[in-house]
Parts: sequence; C-alpha cells; structure tokens
Amino acid sequence: MQLLKRARSFASNRGSRALAIFLAIMAVLTMISRAVDSLMIPQVSVSGFEERKLEYPQEIAGRVGTVGKRALYCQENLRIENVWVQQNDTVEKGDLLFTLDREQLDEKIRQLELESHKYDLQIADIENAYQQQIKQQNDIFQGVVSGNQGGVIVTADQGSMDETQSGSTGAVKDNAAALLQLDKREVKVSLDSLYALREQEGNVCAEFSGRVYECAISTGSLTSSEPVMILEDFNKNLRFEGVVGRTDLNIEAGVGCTLKMEEEGTILEEVAISKVVQGEEGTYRVIAEVEEGALRQTGNAVLSFTKESKNYRNCIPLSALYSGKTGYYVIAVEEDMTILGIQSVAKFVPVSVIESNDEYAAVEGDIYESEKIVVQANKEVKEGERVRIVEE
Repeated sequence: MQLLKRARSFASNRGSRALAIFLAIMAVLTMISRAVDSLMIPQVSVSGFEERKLEYPQEIAGRVGTVGKRALYCQENLRIENVWVQQNDTVEKGDLLFTLDREQLDEKIRQLELESHKYDLQIADIENAYQQQIKQQNDIFQGVVSGNQGGVIVTADQGSMDETQSGSTGAVKDNAAALLQLDKREVKVSLDSLYALREQEGNVCAEFSGRVYECAISTGSLTSSEPVMILEDFNKNLRFEGVVGRTDLNIEAGVGCTLKMEEEGTILEEVAISKVVQGEEGTYRVIAEVEEGALRQTGNAVLSFTKESKNYRNCIPLSALYSGKTGYYVIAVEEDMTILGIQSVAKFVPVSVIESNDEYAAVEGDIYESEKIVVQANKEVKEGERVRIVEE
C-alpha cells in the first residue's frame, strides 16, 4: 500500500512539474512573440483632425528710448572732482550727477569778478575821457566867443565843424562803451551761473528723472563748450524701435503686442505698433509708442505679437504630414477584418496643404473628421501594413 501511495504521489508531482514547465514555456513564447511583434509591427500614436487657427508668433528685437534727449551743459574750464553716475544709469530728479572742484570754482569766480571790475573801470575811463574832451571843446568855444568881441569873426562853417567833431567823439564813446557793456554782461551771466554752483557746493543734480545716455566727463577732467552729459527724459513718452526683415506677416500699425525689457524683465501688455517704415535692403523699422507713465526705464527690449490665420476645420501636426513622389499625404488608421480578427491597418490618404506654420498644417482632401491619423511611429509605416496603436 505504501508503495502504491508513493507511486501515485510521484506521478502527481511529476504532472504538476510538467504543467508548470509547460506554462513557463508558454509565457516565454508569449513574451518572445510580443517582442517579435513589437519589432515587426510599427507602434504608432494617433490623433484626429483639429479645428483651429494657425498662429504665427513674431519677436522683434530693438530698444526702448525716449522720444527726445536733453543735453546738460556746464561752465567751461571747471575741474570735475567726482562723477557719481555712468552711461546707462537710471537717475531720479535730485540725484547727484557730478561734483566740481570747490577751490578751482572759487578761483574761477574770483577771476571773473576781477574781470567784471576791470570792465567797470574801462567804461568809467571812457566816460571821463569823453567828459574831459567835451570840457576842452567848450573852453575853446568860450575863448573864441570872447575873442569875437575884440573883432574876431566866427563863421557858420566853423561852428558847424565844431558840432560835427563833438558828435563824432560822442559816437565813438558810445560804441566803445557798448562793446564793453556787452562783454561785461557775458561775464555777469557766467558769474551768476558760478554763484549758483557755489551755493550748491559744486554739486550738480538731475533736474528730471531719466537715464544717462552719454557721459563725456570723468574725474579730473575739465568741462568744455560741449555737453557734459546727455540724458533721456522719462517725463517724455518712451518709444520702442526695432528692425525686422520678414514682410510675409504683413506687420501693420495697430497690432497689439507685448513688450519685454531684457535687463529688468519688465513685461508690458497691450503695446500697439504705431508705425512701420520701410528701410534699406528690404528691412522695416517697427515703432511702438509706450503710454505715458507706463514705463520708467529704457534699454534693450523685445516686442512680440502673434498673427492668426482664418479658422480651418482640418488641421494636423506637422509630424502627421508626409511627403512622397506624388505630393503630401497622411496615414489614416482603419480597422480591417482578418483571419486573426479585427486589425488596425495603415492607409495613405493624399492631401493638399492650404497653409502651415512651424507646428501645424491646414489640409484638405478625401478625409473624414473622425479619422485617426498617425502622428508618430517608432519605424517606417507602409501602406496596408498592420500597425499597433500605443497612444491616442
């Protein structure tokens, strides 16, 4: 009996092991079959046709600047002690721009005061000389009149000559004095300016908010008749200007844009293109006015906007558009009955491209909106070939 039980137990264990081995072999064969199937049958992702407008994003690199710039002048031949700003710095009203050498400023004032006093003396000398000459002429005239009583005759021509000489002397005096007065007034204007600088202790500050567009001075340099600085005035409207070479987008005035400052990262919405001016070599200068007070900085910027096409019913990703010898086509996936059951099969459908951008194409042809088309495949897909959909 025990032998019989052992025999039955052995046979049962042997059958279980055989079944386990068979199942393991089937699992391995299934895995191999699937691996071979995945290698042989294209794996595809599909989608349907989309109704949409094609978008054309456009970016124009340029610069935001003020509509006008203002030059800052200073009295000539003044030494710069310190410069507190540099090119491209943004300044507010009252910010210190530069400082003058106080000792040299005081010396300049002293020199001009002496020069003004010299003009006063010269003018006084001219007046005194004129008065002395008039007195001498009067004395001579009085002597002639007195002598006439003793029989000396004074003719009309002689009297006229004396008056002409007196008038000529007065004209010369007036012209010389007038020239000196002009020179003195110029000195006074310079002195008034220097007095104001001395009251400010040689400090020159910004009179408005803006940006230093150009700085022509440095520590230790002397001022000249040229501007010491050129400032962009933020109190005036700002303007974007950029150059674009593409004309196929029909860029025109009135298009709403987004303005982004490169350095600060400031973004300003709803900035409209105000003017498009044709330039050289097929380029166009694009101008956009910035609303007053909307921005208080200048610098490099990018103006961006998006143009849209009309609405199309059948749009596909560019990855779903194929090109062959006879033109463009899409790969539709249809269900076909085979001996293995219902299978997904590839079908090439010719299409015409109406319009396209960098991402989508609007197409027309013998297509249905409900059709599924291949947008991505792991290998080349042939017409009529079985495919496996891995993602929709």
